[in-house]
Amino acid sequence: FVEYIFGYNGLGKTTVDALETSDFPVITGSVLFIAFIFVMINLLVDFLYVLIDPRVKLE
Repeated sequence: FVEYIFGYNGLGKTTVDALETSDFPVITGSVLFIAFIFVMINLLVDFLYVLIDPRVKLE
């Protein structure tokens, strides 16, 4: 959506273009970046869950 409005290529299009041209450094960077964002979001949700539900405690 944002790609079409502002004309910027997003991570998805960049990754697909890299897959089509076998650009392995870009593919590796994209996969690592997506994995990093996934892990950070999961950590954030875990910490927020502790704040929301008092029965859950960090150990």
